[in-house]
Amino acid sequence: MREIQQMGHSVAHKIQIGARYSDSMLDIRLARMVDAVFTHRLSGDSFENL
Repeated sequence: MREIQQMGHSVAHKIQIGARYSDSMLDIRLARMVDAVFTHRLSGDSFENL
């Protein structure tokens, strides 16, 4: 389970790095959304709660 969480965080981190270079707020929002999805998924919440 921890591996999945780390994978999710690394994906979000890569998107945030990309956003820093492109200076795109959409990418930052996407990174936060990805992070939230992985966090909620691992805590047992359903996607309806997002």
